[in-house]
Amino acid sequence: MAIVFYTTRAVIIVGLATCRSTTFRPARSTTSILTVIGILLVAANFLKIEAFRHAEATVVSAFRYIF
Repeated sequence: MAIVFYTTRAVIIVGLATCRSTTFRPARSTTSILTVIGILLVAANFLKIEAFRHAEATVVSAFRYIF
């Protein structure tokens, strides 16, 4: 959980830092879609870490390059 938490926190901080430097404001529907994508990426990252915990690394390592 710590890996997922710190990775997600770093992405949010960098994303907000770059977002504030522009004058572009996305539409509400775009923001909603990006939020859903972010949630799915956090879930995928968590599941990938859990796969490494419970399976052999030789089996799971091929899937590292999908995300």
